[in-house]
Amino acid sequence: MKKLFAILGGLSLLLTSCGGTSEAKALTGCYEATLASDHYFLNITNVDGSNVEALVAFNNAQKDSSHGTFAAAYNNQILKGIYNFQSEGMASSRELIFKKTARGFHEGFGEVQVNGNLESFKDPTKVTWDTSYEFLPSSNCATMNSPAPTLPTSLTQPTDCTKTAMLAAVNAIVPNSQYIKTQWQPAPGTELADTLNNGGIACSYGLQSAAIGVSARWVKETGDLFAKRIPGWTTDGYSRVDLPGVDENAAYFIAKPQSGTQEFNVWILNISYKGFWVSISSSFSHTLEEGKPLVDAALKTLGNQ
Repeated sequence: MKKLFAILGGLSLLLTSCGGTSEAKALTGCYEATLASDHYFLNITNVDGSNVEALVAFNNAQKDSSHGTFAAAYNNQILKGIYNFQSEGMASSRELIFKKTARGFHEGFGEVQVNGNLESFKDPTKVTWDTSYEFLPSSNCATMNSPAPTLPTSLTQPTDCTKTAMLAAVNAIVPNSQYIKTQWQPAPGTELADTLNNGGIACSYGLQSAAIGVSARWVKETGDLFAKRIPGWTTDGYSRVDLPGVDENAAYFIAKPQSGTQEFNVWILNISYKGFWVSISSSFSHTLEEGKPLVDAALKTLGNQ
C-alpha cells in the first residue's frame, strides 16, 4: 500500500510539473503593445521550465527607443527578469515585470532603485499594472528592431503660461479651470527661486475661489539644479519612480492625503527630462496614475513651443 501511495504521489507531482511547464510553454510567441505612435514588443523565444528568454523592444516616436534581451522567470502568472538593452549607443539594464492576462500581458510599474548600472524595483509586490500597456499576440515581431519614425520635435522651455498644454489637461479634470496669474515672490534658496532665477517659468491653473488647482514649473537644467535637490527630497519622503511611457532621466514623487494631521493634500512630482527640470504639484491628485494626464501635458508643453 505504501508503494502504491508513493507511486500515486510521484505521478501527481509529475502531472503538476508537466502542467506548469505546459502553461509556460504556451507563453512562447510575439506580443505587441501600441500607444499612439509608439510600438512595444515582447517576443518570447524560449521557455525552459520557469525560465524564459525573450527579445524586447520599445520603439518610441518622440523619445529614445531601446531594444535588447530579457532573461526572466515565470511564476504564478508573473513574468519578471532583467532587460539588457541598447539605447542611443549606450548599454543599460533594468528590471521588467509583466502579469499574464487572458489576452496577453500587462506591464508593471513602481518605485525603483539604482545599483550601479542596474535599475530595479524596490518592492516588486507593490507594482501597479498599467492597463494601457497591454501586450497582445502579434505577427509584427519581425519589425520589432525597426524604431518608429522620429517626429521632428524641438524641446523648448515655455515662455507664456497661456500657451501651455496644462490648462486643457486641468480643465478635463476640474471643469471651468482657468490660468491663475500669479505675482511670484520666491524666498531665496527655494525651488521656485531656482526656477525663476535661472530663466524658468512657473504657472498655476485651476479654480482660485475653491483653492483647487495645479502649479507647474519648467526650467532648463544648468549645473546641478535638479541633482542638488535629491538629498532633500529623499529626506522629505520623496521616492524615485519610473514614469510609464516616459524616458525621463530621473523622477521623484511624494503624495500625502489630507488628514487630521495633514491640512492639505500633497501631490508633487519633479522630473529631469532631456535637459529640463519639470515640476508639477496638484491639490486634487492622489496617485501617480491619477496625475498622468498632468505629466503628459507638462512634457508635451516642451515640444509645443
